[in-house]
Amino acid sequence: ASAEEKDSFVRQLNEIDGKLPGGGLKGYLERARGLLADAQVGKNPFAGLTPEVPLGQKLFGDSGPGSETYAEFERLGMAQLSKCAFCLVAGGMGERLGYPGIKIGITAEVTTGA
Repeated sequence: ASAEEKDSFVRQLNEIDGKLPGGGLKGYLERARGLLADAQVGKNPFAGLTPEVPLGQKLFGDSGPGSETYAEFERLGMAQLSKCAFCLVAGGMGERLGYPGIKIGITAEVTTGA
């Protein structure tokens, strides 16, 4: 690698280090090593926890699209949208999800069951 490529790499590492919470790259590596060590001895980070399905709203039928209930939840959601993050899983088809095409083609109705 050229000196310029090495300098670019170091700049990138410094930038990442400054942005990572919990101690930068060093903290990230320490947490990763701890998680790997726990996994090697079979430690379950979820031991003792019980999953719960939260109560929610059913937004279909009388409370579905076109209803005041639906419109109110949509207004509340739009107000919070700037505080949300979205993750798009890259690559592959959606067969395991029961979808015949690429995952990005799955409509919101398919993923939410609405």
